[in-house]
Amino acid sequence: MKRLLLVLIAFVALCAAAAPVSAQDCEVVLKGKSSKNKWCSIRISKATHPLGFADTFSSESFWNAWKKEIGRDFGQYGEWDREDWDNEIEVVEFHGGDCGDAGVQLFEHPEWTYEGWVEVVRPDHPVIRVERKEQASSFRILFGDDFHQYKYHYNIQAMAAEDVFKHHAERAATLDIGVGADGSVWRVDTGHRVWHLDPNTDIWSPVEGKGAQIAVDANGHPWVVAGDHTVWRYDPNADGFLHSPGGLLDIAIGADGSVLGIGLDNTVWKWNGEGFGPFDSGQGAQIAVDPNGHPWVVAGDHTVWRYDPNAGGFLNVPGGLLDIAIGADGSVLGIGLDNTIWKWNGEGFGPFGSGQGAQIAVDANGNPWVVAGDHTIWRYDPNAGGFLAVDVRLF
Repeated sequence: MKRLLLVLIAFVALCAAAAPVSAQDCEVVLKGKSSKNKWCSIRISKATHPLGFADTFSSESFWNAWKKEIGRDFGQYGEWDREDWDNEIEVVEFHGGDCGDAGVQLFEHPEWTYEGWVEVVRPDHPVIRVERKEQASSFRILFGDDFHQYKYHYNIQAMAAEDVFKHHAERAATLDIGVGADGSVWRVDTGHRVWHLDPNTDIWSPVEGKGAQIAVDANGHPWVVAGDHTVWRYDPNADGFLHSPGGLLDIAIGADGSVLGIGLDNTVWKWNGEGFGPFDSGQGAQIAVDPNGHPWVVAGDHTVWRYDPNAGGFLNVPGGLLDIAIGADGSVLGIGLDNTIWKWNGEGFGPFGSGQGAQIAVDANGNPWVVAGDHTIWRYDPNAGGFLAVDVRLF
């Protein structure tokens, strides 16, 4: 009894010392007594397992990963093995602000199977029925996209678990993002694949093509600059990307349809319907285009310049940026030198919100979408008064 009391005290202390879960994350905790009457817990985080996770208790690699990374048995680590968990799960907990799509399936049999009963526990009712407490032999944790459905969706059933998560991570990580005047949202991932966001389902669908930078025209069609600096535009009639003559470092499109880019020599170029030709004498590293077709550029020294047709050239504007974007309503926003968001007020750039990013796009209402340094996407919601994480659901 004394030994059990000490174990319980240690368990409570560990729970009390646990760091709070982020509002943008979800952690599922399973608790129970082992066959040796020890309290144990298994913790799975959505941030590290975005596809969900499942275990049949027959997969040694899954179990070892849990045991190594998140297993707890309060000082008797070596004695905790798979058999310890048979028929002993008593508590399911959900922590964090992003658990809406989370769920736990508890199975009667020691291997993951739909034979026998299946108890489903969700955040809105995280209670195991009394008659099934201490009866669940195995479990399956889901976060949004399902691990096994993902494997079948991408026809990678034979792929090892760690490679499946890598497969997902490479496609969910965003390199650049573009928003058209019609509201269309496109992105390129860190593997240079191109994706389109379905506004009805919030699912990102892949489109055949490769790009490192992306811009979206007023009709919702993307243009991309590939890793070899070639330029490609999406043609819905061809149902794919067509090569456009010229080589660029960056590209931007105004709400009026003007397509401009930064040439390989850092000069500014404009699309004339057949190819790109020189535009004025300005230079830059990043470019955006206002609704009237006039470019703004960020130079290599991070100074900002806007084209003024009345002055017949580029004028320097106060401020220093890493990236710049302009919405169809004329809103000009950028990424500051400290990676915070800044907005043009007519005289200079001032802080906007509390977000941070590495790349930026602006929608038709002047609200920014940013890609953070960790390749996640965030969009500004004026109703929420700040930036919200954008879930990258792939199917």
